[in-house]
Amino acid sequence: MIFPRVVKEFSGLDLEKYFVDAFAQAPALTAEQRAKVSSDFFYIMRTVTKIVTGPFGATFTRGEETSIDLPPGLSEGYVQKVTFGASVTFKLVPNPPDEAAFVNVTGITFSVGGKVIGMQGTGPESR
Repeated sequence: MIFPRVVKEFSGLDLEKYFVDAFAQAPALTAEQRAKVSSDFFYIMRTVTKIVTGPFGATFTRGEETSIDLPPGLSEGYVQKVTFGASVTFKLVPNPPDEAAFVNVTGITFSVGGKVIGMQGTGPESR
């Protein structure tokens, strides 16, 4: 659980609380569903074993591939599952004052209506 501690130490952001707060904004979910999906997403952060950053973005290495079943109320049933691979790459592009976009994401897929959709070349950097 090193990654969440490093994030908290360097930025003050408590990732566990972040996910709880983020999913608290999903009124279509029950309290039990909010707690489970928050815990599932925090688990993804807890299993990061290595981080490499550079001018082209970042790579998170994790010990395993992990799939999270999403409650139907989270996306009106369109997305049933999100899978995080053992290696996730991305670039974070700031949009001041308080936004950022993830672009050029690999290693994350979504199950939508039984089809797997990857996140490749999203955002302005990939055009």
